[in-house]
Amino acid sequence: MTKAPTLLPYTGNNLVPLMAGGKIALQMPIQPIHTHTKAKAKKTTSTSTAIKSILISTQKMATQQQQKKPVDLLRSILHSSPSSSLSSPLLLSSSSKTISSDNKKKKKKIILSFEKPSEEDIIAYDLETVKAVRSNNVELLRKLWSNGEGKSMNACNQFGESVLHMACRRGYTKIVDFLLTEVKVRTDRCDDFGRNPFHDALWTPIPNFDVVSLLIEYADPLLMLSEDVRGNTPFAYARQDHTDQWIIFLEKSKVSILNRINNINTTTSNNNNSSCTINNTITIGGDGDNAATDATVVMGNIDLGKQKHCQVVG
Repeated sequence: MTKAPTLLPYTGNNLVPLMAGGKIALQMPIQPIHTHTKAKAKKTTSTSTAIKSILISTQKMATQQQQKKPVDLLRSILHSSPSSSLSSPLLLSSSSKTISSDNKKKKKKIILSFEKPSEEDIIAYDLETVKAVRSNNVELLRKLWSNGEGKSMNACNQFGESVLHMACRRGYTKIVDFLLTEVKVRTDRCDDFGRNPFHDALWTPIPNFDVVSLLIEYADPLLMLSEDVRGNTPFAYARQDHTDQWIIFLEKSKVSILNRINNINTTTSNNNNSSCTINNTITIGGDGDNAATDATVVMGNIDLGKQKHCQVVG
């Protein structure tokens, strides 16, 4: 028969465990838990891998920043005209003034000002016209236009978003071709956010070189440097992984861009009808492409379809 354990009287807070027979149990020291060597190696390896990945990503970001941007290539193309005076009237105005700080030339802003649409253009922007564009139905648009006797194809909503904006953003080459070659719609119109058709043409998941080529042929290429209200040029809307493709496209389109500017300059120099005023103003503060220190050129109502002359003030 098992003997019952003997209990010592309670003498305070120090409780002592007892074993059978009244013997005091030995208190074993608590041994520290040691991490296995392999576990230590795994922790060290994972830490070093994380550091390496951070360094690699940082190097990639630095490389991307050093890479040539399409907008920089475009500026070099526009300033590479064989003529001593740059060709496009808008380009002349944008390069007429520079701001120097620490002997460094500042780049200049080109801002296309928002123009309130006419009642006719707003009325023409009805459900039937919008559906025709959204469904990529160029034949229906041609029927609605009726060779100029039907609806205005300069149709846009109250925010300035035109039919051309919509077609460029959706990448509908046939509709863009119809609007530019047959109708000869305005290409200088921007919405209330400052976006012109080039912004929408580059704002696509897949590069649409045909649409941009059409715009270069019928619009002023200088609009590719026009900034929206947040200071973004059209190429800022293009995806970064398409940068190389757009650089190749601009290099191939260099002759077309320069020819278009020369054509605009030749036509406008022979036309005495003034349809707009370009104000050349300078603001202070900031630096870089989107800096407020850049000279700001505000372009007004420029109807390039009719090739009207623009007077430069500043």
